[in-house]
Amino acid sequence: MAKGATIHALRVLGCGGSGSTSGIIASLDWLVANHQSPAVANMSLGAGSSEALDIAVRNAVAAGISVVVAAGNDNRDACLGSPNRVAEAVTVGATTISDSRSSFSNRGSCVDLFAPGSDIRSAWYTGDSAVANLSGTSMASPHVAGAAAILLGDDPGASPAEIFQQLLDVASTGKVSNVAGSPNLLLQAVPGEAGGDRLPVASFEVNCSDLSCDFDAAASSDDVAISSYAWQFGDGTSGNGVTISHSYADYGTYTATLTVTDSAAQSRQQQSSLVLEAPNSSPCPECAQSSGSLQSGGTDYQPGSNGFDASGGNFVAYLEGAEGTDFDIYLEKLTGFLFQSWGVVARAETESSIESISYNGSAGRYRWRVKSFNGAGEYLLYTNSPN
Repeated sequence: MAKGATIHALRVLGCGGSGSTSGIIASLDWLVANHQSPAVANMSLGAGSSEALDIAVRNAVAAGISVVVAAGNDNRDACLGSPNRVAEAVTVGATTISDSRSSFSNRGSCVDLFAPGSDIRSAWYTGDSAVANLSGTSMASPHVAGAAAILLGDDPGASPAEIFQQLLDVASTGKVSNVAGSPNLLLQAVPGEAGGDRLPVASFEVNCSDLSCDFDAAASSDDVAISSYAWQFGDGTSGNGVTISHSYADYGTYTATLTVTDSAAQSRQQQSSLVLEAPNSSPCPECAQSSGSLQSGGTDYQPGSNGFDASGGNFVAYLEGAEGTDFDIYLEKLTGFLFQSWGVVARAETESSIESISYNGSAGRYRWRVKSFNGAGEYLLYTNSPN
């Protein structure tokens, strides 16, 4: 499907095809902490109902990973198992060569769309060149994961929700027989082949000197043409053009928004958080300061991977990365009872080295995670957490 994609295998099941729910959750937690965007996760597996597993899948989606899951092979309601019942994941049923629902495929409202899953020629474990004809929703799910990777190749900045919707929008309707209460949608891999005009991609860079900032949207693109570039600078003013300069009246944190519109009147936005500081001043006088360094793609935890206990209230963070890097900041909370895992509750991941978070949370154990999406260097982190 997506021949240019890089595949990373995370083994969670043994040679007999079974494993533990905690092992699956651990792999998802590792994926959230170590993935590089854009990313798609295929889960050709299933289990009984597990709220902990559902939460781990939702955390992966919240971290920007498009998650595609197999509907299951029990010819029953897909809403009865995990992770196939998770609404944020794309749940895939299986079809035969004649576009009929495979007799084993789970069904119902938790299925989002169908893809080929009966008698599929696939690689096999007995040798480097071995193949086998296999059947199962585990064969259907990778078709959709590959289609999601193709869409992300065209639009790397698309969110999981946007990829999900694109898969549904371009799917063939009314082609599958015996859907048994499932949506009658069949995977259509490439939107262009379905005659659709793709949404534009909004992307911009910003460089600031004191209160003056230069904005450049030349990296934005469309499959036909972009007709307008509209800017909101976050201080109540606006502008238009591929490149534009703007001077702010005061120091502070601003959210700049670019909206690009193509010749078919389709629009897409991108936002970036700007922290403008007076020379030699802290962006948060009441915050504690910490520092560290990252390699490209690396991750660091503050004050450490074990986190800290906090009462309910407002969590604030300002991140200043090395010039020319793209560093992101995440606030994670430890969840679960028997099976505990870290889940992202707030994030700032614009295409810059400066990020900020303000989040109202309940009491619990938290940690700050700093990640390099691109580039290497030192960073300063200012945080204020409720005691």
